[in-house]
Amino acid sequence: GASDDDAAAVKMLENIYESRRNKINHEDINKSHLFKESSNAALREAVEILLDFNKPLYFRKDYAADRGDIKYMQNVLLQHGVIKQVQTIGNQVICELEQDTNKFVKVMPALAAMLQELKSFGTSIKPHGLIEDYMKTYGIGFNAAILFFAVAKRYYKDSLIILPEAHDIGTLKVTSYDSLLDLLYYQKYKNAVMEYKQIQEHDAFFIKEMYKLITNERIAVVA
Repeated sequence: GASDDDAAAVKMLENIYESRRNKINHEDINKSHLFKESSNAALREAVEILLDFNKPLYFRKDYAADRGDIKYMQNVLLQHGVIKQVQTIGNQVICELEQDTNKFVKVMPALAAMLQELKSFGTSIKPHGLIEDYMKTYGIGFNAAILFFAVAKRYYKDSLIILPEAHDIGTLKVTSYDSLLDLLYYQKYKNAVMEYKQIQEHDAFFIKEMYKLITNERIAVVA
């Protein structure tokens, strides 16, 4: 009957994704489901923590269970080894990213694979194309895809360059939940590409100092 066919189809999909799906018990991460972009306050909070490179990576442990700090930073990333606790200052848990993806490859294979692929693909790749591939291959939904991409951006920071068009000079600044939605979910930048170019610490410092110089000069000219 129809119910037997449905059960067989579900079983087949489970077998296909068994080695690739997230192995964590979390209502929003381990399944593909309807994405509520506007009402997902917890995901927004977690993504904005990850994308704020001006602050150390930390979350508050005194927040409610439905806040991004607990729901995603603690219960997903910390508990499953993607980030590790460095110290606690009051209610702030200071963390750093786990550099060894083998530590979490079994529980979050899609994230581990994404981090490896971004560093090694060697050529420009479309961000929304990459995410669509991972959603198909690993059976993840937009919640997981957006969280994982935010982790990847934190992981590689300025080494992961996103351009509005191939060979463009300017870069797309992905510094907030909304800018990430525009890139991956709404696909406002259809021709956007990203590249991995390792930036050494002294280069990063030089780039920041140059940016300050240029910004100050512009302010001086305007004044």
